Amino acid sequence: MTEPAFRTELLEDGNLLLGPWRSPKQMLHAQVYDSHASIHDDATAQKLGFQGGTIEGPTHFSQFAPLCERIWDRQWFETGCLSAHYRNPAFEGEEVQAHIEKPKPGATVCTIGMTKRDGTEILRGTASVGGDGSETALTRRLAELKPLADPVILADLKVGMKTSRQTITMDFDQHMGDLYPFSLAQEL
Repeated sequence: MTEPAFRTELLEDGNLLLGPWRSPKQMLHAQVYDSHASIHDDATAQKLGFQGGTIEGPTHFSQFAPLCERIWDRQWFETGCLSAHYRNPAFEGEEVQAHIEKPKPGATVCTIGMTKRDGTEILRGTASVGGDGSETALTRRLAELKPLADPVILADLKVGMKTSRQTITMDFDQHMGDLYPFSLAQEL
C-alpha cells in the first residue's frame, strides 16, 4: 500500500468502516443557471417544502473518498465508482457520517450509506472499483423499474447510447462560474 492520500481518522464498528462526523456547508446557494430554480437555493427549496437549500451530492460523495481509498488504495482513484439513492436531504448545520461495509477479500463492490446524528438515512448505495457498472446501486434500481412509456427529461436518449470520452479537468483553486460558484479548495 502507498502512503494514504487522506489523514482522515476512520473508525471500525463490526463490519463497517466509518468516516468522521461532518457538518457540510451549503455552497450552492449562489448557483445560477438559465432561469431555473435550484433545490440548493433556500427560497426554492422552501417552496418545495424543505427547511432550506439542500447540501449538494458531490459534497456528500467526497466523504466516501477516504473510506474507499482505505479499502482499495490507488485503484479507487483510477477506477472507482459511487452509485447512491438519496433517501433524505441534509441541510447546513446538520452532522452526517459516511460508512462503507468492509469487503470480503478480493471484492470490488461494497454497500455504502450516510446517516444524520439522529439516525435519519441520507443515502444508500454502492462503491466499486474496476467494474463495468453492472453491479451498482443504480443498475439494481433500474432493473426493478417498469419500462418508461413517455419520457420527458430523457426523451432524446435511448437505452445503450454511448458518447465518446471527454477529458475534463478542474484545478483545485479554479472557480467554475455560475453553475459551480466555488472552487474545490473552498468546498473542502
